[in-house]
Formats: sequence, structure tokens, C-alpha cells
Amino acid sequence: MKLYLSPSAQSGNSYYGTTATTEKIQMEAVAAKVKALLDKGYECTTVIATPSLSIERAHRPQEAKDRDCNFYLAIHSNAAGAKPQYTAWGAVGFYHPSYPISRKLMDAMVRELDAIAPKISGKASNRSQKIYDGVSWGFKEIRFPAEKNIASALIEVNFHDHPQVAEWIVNNKDAIAGAIVKAVAETFALKSIGGNPPDWVPAEGDIVRFKDGVTTYYPGGPGIAASAKTGDPHMVSKVDSGGRQVVYGGSKCVLLGKRVNLDTRKESVGVNTWTAVEFLALAEEAGTARAAQEEVA
Repeated sequence: MKLYLSPSAQSGNSYYGTTATTEKIQMEAVAAKVKALLDKGYECTTVIATPSLSIERAHRPQEAKDRDCNFYLAIHSNAAGAKPQYTAWGAVGFYHPSYPISRKLMDAMVRELDAIAPKISGKASNRSQKIYDGVSWGFKEIRFPAEKNIASALIEVNFHDHPQVAEWIVNNKDAIAGAIVKAVAETFALKSIGGNPPDWVPAEGDIVRFKDGVTTYYPGGPGIAASAKTGDPHMVSKVDSGGRQVVYGGSKCVLLGKRVNLDTRKESVGVNTWTAVEFLALAEEAGTARAAQEEVA
């Protein structure tokens, strides 16, 4: 897969309460983080739009065509355009009706973004409708790429004219990028880098290691000590909490428990920390681990 990322170029859209940052600044930063996560974790080539190019047919859509991209994802933040401005919150997605994969991606992305968004009046979103036909809305970044046979979608990560949400976007770009990446990986069934089987679902007892280049336990999370990334690998001790999936930074996580020496089967103290699945590579499946343990015993 080759994904074209088009962060908003709207430099005049200031965030609530400040002219110091804009939609353009924040979304370019999010897009850069999305690219870094995809490049590091998945078999996916990503291209970020040249900032000086507009969204007209001959500019970004043509660049996506020239770079042989097969999906065009525009990344924006939203504004209610009402007075007072802080009347709306929640992610909103726009898809191209000729491409079912576009609708599927927006369904997943809105779900993942709302899962990490701040709750206002007890709700992560007050949108009665969250997914729209982008062609009907006339969005150029939906129509023009499709004219060049490139599937397209546009995500509004949340509303930057809401005071609480604007602050959240600025301070949580790692988590927002993680949610976007999770939706992309799920929708396109991207294979992770690190040798995991394509259909691998972590199970309690699996023995895993951190992938090369991983520095945090999950997108936007605490840093991993160098000592935790060397030596014996870690055993997955939990895959949920009380029967519910654990999500941090927009990523599904498992709990890493003790470390296991694969030769002697000796266990030692581990990190005991929830860690993003895409940051892990499988060292040994649970069934193999149990059989080896029984053999040593």
C-alpha cells in the first residue's frame, strides 16, 4: 500500500483563544507523526504532501498520482462556525461513495479518535451524525483524487474552536496520530514489521520483544528504559482488563508481565506495563512456551 497524507494547509484557522497556532501547524505535525508510526511499524509506504502545493487538481491530487499512491487521506481539524464557537465536539469523517474502503476507514478512524477524545458533558462527541458523503459536501480532497483513480477520505480529528478540545489537540498529537494509524492498519490489514504472523492476535502466555526503534510503551506514552529492551523477552500476562480491551494512545494494548529466558525457562521480574500491540514482535507463541516449560520441568 502507498498512502498519501495531505495535512490541512489552512493557515488562517486559528485555534480557540490563540493566534499562535493554527490548523495547518497542528495537522502538519500530526501527519508527520502518522508517517513516522507507519514507516516504523508497518509494511506501508507513506508520502506527505508538499506543503506549498494546494488541493487543486494539478497540485496535491496530481502529486499523489505521480507518486503512485493508491489512497489519499486528508487530515484536518474542524470548526463549528457558530457563536459561541464551542458548541460542537467529536471526530467527523468524509468518504467517497465509489470506494467502500473509504467509508470503512472513516468508520474505524472516527471510532478510534472518539475513544481517546476528552469527554465533555460526559460525552466524547455530540455529533448526531459522524460520517458523511464527501462528494455531496463538495470537498475537493474527496473528488479530485478520485478523478485520478485514487481512493480518498478526509478526517476531521475534532473541533479546534472548542476551548477544551483545542488544548487537547495541541497536547495529544501523539495519541491522535496513534488512533489514525490504528484505523489505517486495521482497515487495510497492514502487516506489521518485525516478523509477526499476519493474523497474530496476542494471547496470554505469548512471549514478545519490543520492535527495533520503539521508544515508548504506546503512542504518546512513557519512555521505555534501555534495560527493558535488552536481555530476556517479556511474557504477555493480560490481553484485557475486566473483559474489556485496553486502549492507550489510540492503540490496543496488552500487559507485559515477567521476563522469560527462552533457554532455561527461568522467569524474572518484568516491566508490568500496558504496551501497544504494534510495538511488539512475537518471540514465541503461548502453546510453544507452555510445551517448553513442561519439557524443562
